[in-house]
Amino acid sequence: MKRLVLRTALTAALGFSATAAMAQTAQPVPGQAVVTQPYSAQSYVGQPVGAPGATRATVAATTNMQAAPDPTVHLAPPKGPCGIFETCASTKIGLGKGDFLVRLSALGAITNNTSTSVNIQGGVNPTALKGPYIPGAYIPGTKGTGGRLTATNQVMPELTFEYFFTDHIALDLIAASERFEAKAHNTRAKYSGLDPSGNLDVGSFWALPPTLTVSYHFLPHERFNPYAGVGLMVAFFHNTHPGKNLGVNQLFNRLKLQTTPAVAFEFGFDYQLVGNWFLNVDVKQALLHTNIYLNRHINKLTNGPVHARDSINPTLVGMGIEYRF
Repeated sequence: MKRLVLRTALTAALGFSATAAMAQTAQPVPGQAVVTQPYSAQSYVGQPVGAPGATRATVAATTNMQAAPDPTVHLAPPKGPCGIFETCASTKIGLGKGDFLVRLSALGAITNNTSTSVNIQGGVNPTALKGPYIPGAYIPGTKGTGGRLTATNQVMPELTFEYFFTDHIALDLIAASERFEAKAHNTRAKYSGLDPSGNLDVGSFWALPPTLTVSYHFLPHERFNPYAGVGLMVAFFHNTHPGKNLGVNQLFNRLKLQTTPAVAFEFGFDYQLVGNWFLNVDVKQALLHTNIYLNRHINKLTNGPVHARDSINPTLVGMGIEYRF
């Protein structure tokens, strides 16, 4: 009997200690609901009836409830589409297959005039300057080939369209037009009524040299991308005006330049500035040799036509801004 009473008391003491420990450790957690539930008498072995009715355990049950937002946290508004002058995560770096660009450049034309000549086929007729005109008469030494021809250096705008067929190969179509002035120096037309040194004003003309080039780009998909290429240039000439010598168009009454094809070599680089904007620097060397015809019809002052030849061979240096579409 004593052993039964002792066992019952020990069991009750152990149950009470476990209940107290549970009540202390099960603290409420923020964001969780707290459920309070009474323990039944059957939860204890040998517990006196009515003793656990007054004892309650705290049980924490997890829920989907969220904490209230913190007013001190400032969230950035969602960013809109990438601007035209911005480099964004979606911006393609460098140039490559499928890219199409339009470029506007300032182009300087340096005329080298490497091989020139001026041929006065009929000579200078003195009677056309003084006295009655005598057909076939000319001043000795004023007939034949001599002197050299030069064209002035000029600056002009240039428009270029470029398309990349592969990461390395691109095709360029270049359009530009500029006005030149031509001078003849130390010709055989030496006469007191003219410049005694034989220098003559040949005239002015406009050149339109569309150029189609194929270029190889060495560093695709890089900000800095050098290239080299070769192409075909065709020089068309328009708005030609013969020069005035003696104050009037007496010496030259007609100026015509022959349409001429030429080979062009190019070197340059593209550099990505921001977004789809690129800086371009380009140098071209054209092998351009053209014929110039003066007085193709009878002219009393020169007893006939004047034929000039000029290897202009221009060096074209350009710098511009291009945009990739």
